[in-house]
Amino acid sequence: MTTLLKLSLYLLLLVVPLYANSSQELVIKKHALQLSYEPITISNHETMGMMGVHLNLDLYKLSNLYLGIGGYGSLTGDRGGFFTAGITPGLRMSLSQNWLADVGLFLGGGGGASAFPGDGDMIRAHAYLGRSFSSFATWAGVSRQRISKKAIDDTWVMVITKPFYVAKPTVSESNTDLKTIPFQTRNIRIAPLIGSYFPADSALGRNALPLENKISLLGIDLEKNINGSAITGLFSLYAANGNNADGYGKIMIGLGYRYLIATNLIMMPYTQLGMSGGGNLDTGGGLIAQLGLKGSYSITRSVAVHGLLARIKSYNGNFDATLLGGGITYELAHLDPVVDPLNEIEKTQINLAETQIKSFQWFFGNKTIFPKQSLKDKNGEAYEPRIDFAAFGLEVPVKSWLNVITTTYWAYTGDVGAYAEGCFGIVLKKNVHPRWILYQQTEIGAAGGGGINVNQGTIYQSLLGLGFQQSKSYQWKGYVGWQGSFDYSSFQGPIAMITFDSLTSLLLEKQ
Repeated sequence: MTTLLKLSLYLLLLVVPLYANSSQELVIKKHALQLSYEPITISNHETMGMMGVHLNLDLYKLSNLYLGIGGYGSLTGDRGGFFTAGITPGLRMSLSQNWLADVGLFLGGGGGASAFPGDGDMIRAHAYLGRSFSSFATWAGVSRQRISKKAIDDTWVMVITKPFYVAKPTVSESNTDLKTIPFQTRNIRIAPLIGSYFPADSALGRNALPLENKISLLGIDLEKNINGSAITGLFSLYAANGNNADGYGKIMIGLGYRYLIATNLIMMPYTQLGMSGGGNLDTGGGLIAQLGLKGSYSITRSVAVHGLLARIKSYNGNFDATLLGGGITYELAHLDPVVDPLNEIEKTQINLAETQIKSFQWFFGNKTIFPKQSLKDKNGEAYEPRIDFAAFGLEVPVKSWLNVITTTYWAYTGDVGAYAEGCFGIVLKKNVHPRWILYQQTEIGAAGGGGINVNQGTIYQSLLGLGFQQSKSYQWKGYVGWQGSFDYSSFQGPIAMITFDSLTSLLLEKQ
């Protein structure tokens, strides 16, 4: 649901180069985008079609080990609004020239749509057999999982993966001659949005009552030109933060076509499909379609303002609404290495006179909140003494003492399994030792689900932390602080968090 805020920090990639040499040695990493589908048993009389969306990160050069980051959501059945998020450590092995095997274990949390009430913990093991082609791979296999401590019957899984290559600067340069490879420019646009749904009169909630006339949304669109053309791929994440719809979220992919109308003015009709639900919105199994028109006006080469008008409709629920919103677009000219899949290389180099190297770090960990025992949930019941969350996020340096951050948290204990949070904020930092760093982190964001009273969905948290720099690429952090909603009677309490951070970077064209 609220993983939408995870991408918003790319908007703030205004950081300084990591390296000042005339050239930089790069390590080539092979990542992959992955979509999966499987039917899982809700009860003896009900099956939910579950889709998985993951980014599989190569852990070491072109090794067989990977770390999947993503989650699962309902696509068919009658559980629209079921979402989980987590990590998948995995092993991918070559059996022959084109045949592969894949095993892995998903660890995460989430829930929703009354599919598996309880803590929200999700453990899922898989085994796949795959066939690789020139630009993608297909897989078939089985999964075994447990959600909120309920064992799910083993089921078949269909998977497709799309590999892509990135180049990461190495810490030190070697003296060996490196094979030079070309790079291609990919224009990527990151577009945070504030908007609203205006439901049709026929749209009712899952409680069969009319919805609010307007439902407030926070969202972000990620756009990428396909092969340098005006055809654009879109990936969107949205969540509700008010109007009795907290807990609603959607994930969509689609295509658009950019028309240059006048100087600095672009119009783009587009269409998308995806998963959606929660917050009492009746989206049936979760499958939705959206048809829209987006207008964008450039202020600078990298920054534009945009607005959009769209119509969204669920496939087998009764949700039908008009979407109106707007925001700021930030464009990056990202450089991707052009690697021959039949002759993969491990290292290359790039000329820094023509390239910017922008740093950021991603992290995962655990957050624990100890709710005030005097508080009650939406059902008038006391909260569990502690609630644990799987924590994920991205952090980007702006100054030597200032970072921007976006995070998402998914409950897996505390009997609030459908509850999730997505936040953004700032981090103040000060080195107190070559390996030790003090942090002060402040966040604000949207949350909902699990029966937790979060005052219509807006939360905040403030933390003090201490980080240990294990190496130039890896860091451990520990925090303590306070979390609350903007009402004295809503969800709040002291929190503790521990994270593992990994430094990475983007290659951008110099402007």
